[in-house]
Amino acid sequence: MESQTLDRACFVCGKGEAKRCSSCKQVLYCSKKCQKADWKTHKTMCVKTDENANYNEPHVNRPLVETDNLPKIQLTSTLYDSAKTKTKNLFPGKDVLCSLDDLSPAPRFDAVFLAYIAGYHPYVFRHAIFILDINRKESFLTFYLDYDKPEPYFTWEDVRPGKFVAIQLPHLHYFMDGQVGFRIEEPYEVRFLDG
Repeated sequence: MESQTLDRACFVCGKGEAKRCSSCKQVLYCSKKCQKADWKTHKTMCVKTDENANYNEPHVNRPLVETDNLPKIQLTSTLYDSAKTKTKNLFPGKDVLCSLDDLSPAPRFDAVFLAYIAGYHPYVFRHAIFILDINRKESFLTFYLDYDKPEPYFTWEDVRPGKFVAIQLPHLHYFMDGQVGFRIEEPYEVRFLDG
C-alpha cells in the first residue's frame, strides 16, 4: 500500500483513513490485514497502473496518451452554450444542468446533465471518461453496460475527448472506493454531441 492517507473508507471493514492498493490504485484498504483478507478476490482484477500517475490529482493537468493526436479544443462558454442548445432540442421540457453542484445522489427526473469530455479515465476494467462541468469542476463517468454493448444508442467511437455528454436522470454515484462520479448502466441514459 502507498503511504498517502486518504479520507475514504476501507473496502473490507469500512473504516476511514484507508490507503490505495499500490498496484492498481483502485481499491482502498485500512491495513495489511484487510488487504490480505480481500486478496483472493482482488488479485483476479488487480492490474498494475502507471507508476507516475497520481490518481488523486485532477485529470485536467495530466497528459493522456490516447488524446495526444486529437485536436486541442478550447472549452469556452460559447462552446458550452452551443451544446446546451443542442441538448435542449434533444430533450424538450427538461432542465439542462451544467454544474456538478446542482446534483445529488437522488435522480433528477426533470433534468439532463451536460458535461464536456476532457479525457479517458485510466480505469482498466470498464470504459470510463473524465468530464468537466461548466465551471471546469472535474468528475468521471463509468459505463456498466450489459455485455459492454452501447448500440443502437451510441458507439464507443462516439465517446471521445472534445465532445459533450448529456446524461438523463442525472445523479451522483458513490463508488466502493470512495470516489463520487456517474455510473451509467443503460446505453439510453446518455447522448454524445459536438459543441
